[in-house]
Amino acid sequence: MGIVSRLVIKAKYLPQNKTILFKGFDSLNRCLESIRKILWYDKAREILIISKKNLSCILANKIDEKTIENLKNKCPEWMLVIGLEFNDLEKYHVDLADFKDFGVKFSENLNINNIKLKNVFLKEFELPDRLNNFRTFKKVLHIPFYINRDKILQLNNLIEKISIKYDYSFEDLLGYIMPIEQGHTYYMDYTIHYDKKSSDIEKVKKFYTELSKVILENGGVIDRPYGIWADLIFSKNLELFNFLKIVKNQLDPNNILNPGKLGL
Repeated sequence: MGIVSRLVIKAKYLPQNKTILFKGFDSLNRCLESIRKILWYDKAREILIISKKNLSCILANKIDEKTIENLKNKCPEWMLVIGLEFNDLEKYHVDLADFKDFGVKFSENLNINNIKLKNVFLKEFELPDRLNNFRTFKKVLHIPFYINRDKILQLNNLIEKISIKYDYSFEDLLGYIMPIEQGHTYYMDYTIHYDKKSSDIEKVKKFYTELSKVILENGGVIDRPYGIWADLIFSKNLELFNFLKIVKNQLDPNNILNPGKLGL
């Protein structure tokens, strides 16, 4: 809850042309290093790192297990996708040459399973839609969070060990990673897919809870204090939690506004 008293808006010139460039990586570390250089020289404003599981869901016309597995086998471990804007071809070729100097050779016309990725992501960068396809694959428990770049790989190593403990495929947990704040902070997510009829629901809940704890204990910030996250987040600042309870009771004495949603 808050009141906006000051707002700063930064306007940028919008170039006439835009294309999408792609680069597959087997190593997330190499992918992150490439992004660091691209952002340092301000070569792109739209950047996504997409896991093979999430990319297969984006490209699938039918979200079922057989289709997803077939596409996963044709996708790289990580796909770096950037939107490149330019006014003339000279600027475009200069940027491509700079990328090569960074050690990144991008592809503009990339097909996977006869699907033109350029067409898909030109639409995605205008109106994101298919990025959420993973939510329609089985039942999902989704954990979105923010984290500093230098903590991503360490967190992934910890999460992979937990995945082994719960007999869950680590690569199926991974979604997409997006740099924000000029690459100082990154958006990430993990997603548990499960079959409501055949899965051990209690085991899935324990897995979900442990993932959330490890994220919060290792530099991750979950900004949605709902459900189990409310206790995990507010336990780190009980004074704030108690103050929010006071405000809640004053504004909503009958507890009719989203009762229980914020753990208050």
